[in-house]
Amino acid sequence: MHSNDNGYVQNGVQPGHTETLPGMEDDAAKAEKRRPRKLARDYLSQPGFLRFWEAYPRKEAKGDAFDAWVAFGCEAMTEEILASLACQQFDLTQPKLIALPATWVRSERWLNEDPEIRDPYAED
Repeated sequence: MHSNDNGYVQNGVQPGHTETLPGMEDDAAKAEKRRPRKLARDYLSQPGFLRFWEAYPRKEAKGDAFDAWVAFGCEAMTEEILASLACQQFDLTQPKLIALPATWVRSERWLNEDPEIRDPYAED
């Protein structure tokens, strides 16, 4: 981006000018704008999560599940969560129909009532 012999400005930038036009950023500038990488997750800091991960039947997106576990403060509810998980029935023949672990945590599914225990015709 420089002027030619007759003094005209080429590409919209005057000679010696360091300003860049939109879409013409260099790689270093683009790298600075990128979101920083997440730090490694400290799974050992949440032993309840490790127990949950071991018990949950679908082993996908562990990092996302860990983030949800921490965000919802599940460590304090580990025993309640594991007890509920033990009572739930999952169709292991169709694992894609089992919610991802992070979805299960974010949906607070340990609070779901067991449909076999609850009588829909019982008076409250």
